[in-house]
Amino acid sequence: MAHPDQSNVRNEILSALSARDFSRLSSYLQLVDLPLKQTLIVPDEPVRHVYFPDQGICSMLALLEGGGSVEVGMIGREGMIGIHVLLGADSVTQECVVQIPGTGWRMAVAPFR
Repeated sequence: MAHPDQSNVRNEILSALSARDFSRLSSYLQLVDLPLKQTLIVPDEPVRHVYFPDQGICSMLALLEGGGSVEVGMIGREGMIGIHVLLGADSVTQECVVQIPGTGWRMAVAPFR
C-alpha cells in the first residue's frame, strides 16, 4: 500500500505536521470510508483505532440511563477521534458515530502511541 501524500490530506491536524513527523506516521495511515451511522468508538470497549476525518462529521454521544443519548461534541476535518488514548485511556464512556459521511485516515492505537 502506498503511503499518503501529505499535500492530499485534508485533515488539519495531519496537514499541519512537519514533513518529518508526517512521514513517521504515514506508513501506519489507512484511507477509509466513513459511512453514515458507522460506530467508530463503542462505549466501555477497547479503542482499536484513531481517526483523522478528511470529509464528513462524527458525533461524540453521551449515553443516558434511559437508553437515549445526547451529543456532546462534533469532530470534522479539524480534529481527531480517539484523542483520549494520548492520555493513556483505553476506553471511554461515550460513543462516536458518523453523522455526515465522508472519508478519513485510520491508524491502529499501538503505533499511534
